[in-house]
Amino acid sequence: MSSMLIGTDVSLRSHHVQFMDGVRRSLASFAVSNDQTGRIP
Repeated sequence: MSSMLIGTDVSLRSHHVQFMDGVRRSLASFAVSNDQTGRIP
């Protein structure tokens, strides 16, 4: 079974999300604004 690491950096203006595999290779990385536009419906 493979591992996945997910990290979230929460801040006042935006949140940064990072997905990494078990050997710490980056799979995805993105930012989400911390306002009404960045919300999940």
